[in-house]
Amino acid sequence: MSRPGPDVPGVLPFGPAFIMVAGTRWWASDEFVGLLVDLEVSDGRSAGALCFASKGSGVVLDTEHPWCVDGQERLRAYMYECGVNAMVAQDAMDDLVDTLRELLAEVRVPDDLAP
Repeated sequence: MSRPGPDVPGVLPFGPAFIMVAGTRWWASDEFVGLLVDLEVSDGRSAGALCFASKGSGVVLDTEHPWCVDGQERLRAYMYECGVNAMVAQDAMDDLVDTLRELLAEVRVPDDLAP
């Protein structure tokens, strides 16, 4: 089951560049309930998604989920396209995740999707 998620600001800083939030959506299956944050780079290409799994009534980054692994790989590749080294790319990833954690701190899993 998928449904639209909460509003998140459309443009976020990402190292020497920026990343756009294309949207958010709740995803629920028998094994997983979480919030996907779909991302795009400045030219409109998909940068994958970061996946925040439900924990209690809120959400936390699920770095093991395949969608999140793919999203992290695409984001790192974009940083390398911007000409940065691995350390700067990792710092940009950490900052982006921290920003999203802050933005999603008050987000609650809808009652009908809660595990």
